[in-house]
Amino acid sequence: MGQRQLTRTKITDIILGIMQRLEFDKKGKQHGHNVSFSQRHTKKVWKPNLQTKTLTVDGKKMKVKISTTAIRTLKKKGLL
Repeated sequence: MGQRQLTRTKITDIILGIMQRLEFDKKGKQHGHNVSFSQRHTKKVWKPNLQTKTLTVDGKKMKVKISTTAIRTLKKKGLL
């Protein structure tokens, strides 16, 4: 499966500063509680499903951490 060429502007518009919060799909950590059968509440953090993907930008290969929903969206738009 070949990868399509992406321009730098498309990539920077799509993926900017992926750390705790994703720029493209606005995903981040979610906080809540695990609740046991005895109704004991313990703190819980849900993290986004990030995958490392190699994208071609201006002829250069670039490794990017991107969420699985963002990967699906890029495939749908024909950028992957």
